[in-house]
Amino acid sequence: MQNIERIGLIAGNGRFPLLLAENALRKKIRIICLAIKGDTNPKIKKYVDEIYWFRVREFSKMISKMKGLGLTNVVMAGQINPFHLFTGEVFMDIELSKLIKQLRDRRADTIFSAIVQRLEEDGINVLPSHAYMGDYIPPVGVFSKLKPTEEEWQDFFFGKTVAKEIGRLDIGQTVVVKGKTVLSVEAFEGTNRCIARGGFLAKDALVVKMSKPNQDMRFDVPVVGIKTIKAMAYSGCKGIAVEAGKTIVIDKDRVLRAVDRLGMLFVALQGA
Repeated sequence: MQNIERIGLIAGNGRFPLLLAENALRKKIRIICLAIKGDTNPKIKKYVDEIYWFRVREFSKMISKMKGLGLTNVVMAGQINPFHLFTGEVFMDIELSKLIKQLRDRRADTIFSAIVQRLEEDGINVLPSHAYMGDYIPPVGVFSKLKPTEEEWQDFFFGKTVAKEIGRLDIGQTVVVKGKTVLSVEAFEGTNRCIARGGFLAKDALVVKMSKPNQDMRFDVPVVGIKTIKAMAYSGCKGIAVEAGKTIVIDKDRVLRAVDRLGMLFVALQGA
């Protein structure tokens, strides 16, 4: 990556934006945070040089602020609550409303691609959202003390095939499987609710989360964290497979300690 001294951070919810800002700070990169009211964790103030708060309906105002600050590089990290799409708030901003209404559909990739294109039209380069997160992206391997059985490996590979297909259709990134049976598929509700639905159907089910084919690493990169593990424990899932090199594991050491304490599996598979 080119030598960058200052970036804008469009921060959604969860731990991801905080960790990205913390890691960038260690590299002595100045962070200008564009925070979303109701989504961004206020604790991010500790890791950024400047912070500006916006509502979802203030998309145009956010772009104007970035241009006024002279930001030419930004990164998007963390989810913006997808339910905003159904509250009508996004349609209160004339420009964002026009952008969304012109889309062929309202899938995540379609919306975020349009937003990225809009930013780049104003000379704002959107960096990959895994920038500065290399230590949190696992390579291929088994990272739990418990090792998969041959049957569990087969389920992981089966789940990978299914997850890649739903990703190709931009439905979701996660599936829950058992005995080469698909128990649940992630859609609009998100990973943890998908895990809850599938895990309650069969004891020791397995979770597989993959990137989409031709994943645009500027947005919607697969992310798992301690909440994922808690959702698995609550619903009785035994393990998870993620895609090596393309999945961010938030608080990785804490996640792996929890996995081992609960007697779960954690593996990273080659995506292709």
